[in-house]
Amino acid sequence: MDNDTDLALSEINGGSTSSLVKQIMEIREHTISRKRMEEWAKRLRFLDISGVGDGERRRGSVNSQSDDLPERVLPLRINEQGKRVAISWRWMVDIPLGQGPATYRYLVRKPGGQLQRSTVPDLLFDRAIKFAQEHEIDRLWIDKECINQNNETDKTTGTQAMDIVYRESTLSLGILWVVVQSQTQLDCLSKLLSERIPHKGSEEPRLVGWGPVSGILDVLRLILSDERWERTWIFQEDHCASSRMHLLVRHAPLLRKDRKIFGDIPGELQIRCDKFRRAATEFCVACDEAGEYVADILAKVRQYNIWNKSYGVGTDSGPGDSQGSAYDDGLPRLPASSLSILLDIKERKNAKVEDRLTIFANCCQYLARLDVRPLTKARYGLSACILCLYLLNGEIFSGLSQRSQDSENILNCSVYDFLERISFKFDPPMRDFRLSYIDRHCRFHSVKLTPEGVETVGWLWEIGEEIAFTSQNRRDIRHHLEYRSLSSSRPWGLRLLRNRLTKLGHWQLSEYLERDNDGPSQQFIEGMINAVVDGLLQNKTLRLATIYRNSRHLGIFIMDSNDIEPPKPTIAFTSFSSKEQKFVSIEVKRGRTLAGGRQALRARSWINGVWFSSRKYMKTCVFPWPFE
Repeated sequence: MDNDTDLALSEINGGSTSSLVKQIMEIREHTISRKRMEEWAKRLRFLDISGVGDGERRRGSVNSQSDDLPERVLPLRINEQGKRVAISWRWMVDIPLGQGPATYRYLVRKPGGQLQRSTVPDLLFDRAIKFAQEHEIDRLWIDKECINQNNETDKTTGTQAMDIVYRESTLSLGILWVVVQSQTQLDCLSKLLSERIPHKGSEEPRLVGWGPVSGILDVLRLILSDERWERTWIFQEDHCASSRMHLLVRHAPLLRKDRKIFGDIPGELQIRCDKFRRAATEFCVACDEAGEYVADILAKVRQYNIWNKSYGVGTDSGPGDSQGSAYDDGLPRLPASSLSILLDIKERKNAKVEDRLTIFANCCQYLARLDVRPLTKARYGLSACILCLYLLNGEIFSGLSQRSQDSENILNCSVYDFLERISFKFDPPMRDFRLSYIDRHCRFHSVKLTPEGVETVGWLWEIGEEIAFTSQNRRDIRHHLEYRSLSSSRPWGLRLLRNRLTKLGHWQLSEYLERDNDGPSQQFIEGMINAVVDGLLQNKTLRLATIYRNSRHLGIFIMDSNDIEPPKPTIAFTSFSSKEQKFVSIEVKRGRTLAGGRQALRARSWINGVWFSSRKYMKTCVFPWPFE
């Protein structure tokens, strides 16, 4: 597959949007079932280390240059339940110099009984087994032994299921080969990981008087000099494992380490990868010196939920801003992580260009996947495949007209620049874990790519009259919040809202707000209700909504303005899928009616609210191609 991502889209398809649409429509025919990957992940192979320490040990039974080392035999087993460690490592033939000898040589016993010398470095197994034993885990998963490297089907399915492997493992382990040599380096690393950088009354952290900046930069550069940070597959493993990924970094003898921070394995530092990323990102945001070093550090370990708050792609104000924010605390409107993931993949190395599609899909937890083999054979470029994968999985995009781009110049940019131009910004109904919520849930569901654009299903709402609260209601709210927090005031605020709806004659909507919500939709409905109540408590305007061209009031949306009724009704599109766990609530602009009664829409902004409806009111809608 050609890596054409540095070319403008107009250079790839001859400057024609119709040609690009044609390519995407052809590429979408090569989707593969996610179910096959899920079934594969249920029958994982793993290496059993339960007998290590008192199990089978022999000498010199398999020809090797290390016949003098005692042997450890690791049985390869299939489909047994239990805790496991998934190993993340840079494939290599030789261990870097200065690491010292291995303690054992390792053999793998296949399910049929045959015994083979492992191609995984012995020293890596030594270190991984010590880590697993410290955490009382007796199963290891490592790709080179647990995926059949001689079976193309097993390799293809296995690589498409890597997100499941690393997300569902008890722990994951990233093996590094750099060595922390001095006590100063170790002390600086300990300070970075254990002490939060003060904010000094500002949103951004400040390093004034906090610690040894040059020393921390030195140890960060040391750790990030390991080749693992340059590899695309390892980036994927870190991203998918998240807080389960631990790094293992060697240190020189006789150094004093804090065991509460670095664990008890002699000669090793155990570091939780997400904490390392967070600490490094906060340090770099706060560091106003050594700019080039900071840029290099962030290129390898930036944590999106910190970086994107102020510096990430698509966080500027403008089109895509939220209409109905529930909060007045300055939380930024965030884009999904998909573009940041693509940019991080771009800067790393892997052998096959087409593997980047699999890595991108794994990191984004995409349900729809592409079979890269026929696409590579047909010589499709990476750019069109990325666009197809992005749209096929329901990523929400801003409409072209809002970006002041016309169809002649919108394609005069790379696929990365194009996706940044159409990046949609979200304001989900919560304060914490906002980016994780966006990435997991805020996408269209039941998507089909059609000649007109991205087809999906949901409800159309016409947002109309304001819910009128009395002056006494507003005084009661102010008085209540003088003594209580926003979250503890929600039950009281919900009763106020329900009572007001009942008095205004909207008793059915009032009853819906009180209904117990069990099952997969519970977290979404509770989040929406909480956002609406929080909006009320913060003096936001709440407006009633009806199903489009229907008189029943079954929704409430938060509006930022307390002005009189807008001259034109606001239209919202909402959707929810309990099966796919997808949730959308956006203000839209209506377009023409398409064949089959489908409604053309363009996304304008995220809008928070709560709504209740049934499937019979769902409508098929089409969001036109973002480059038309």
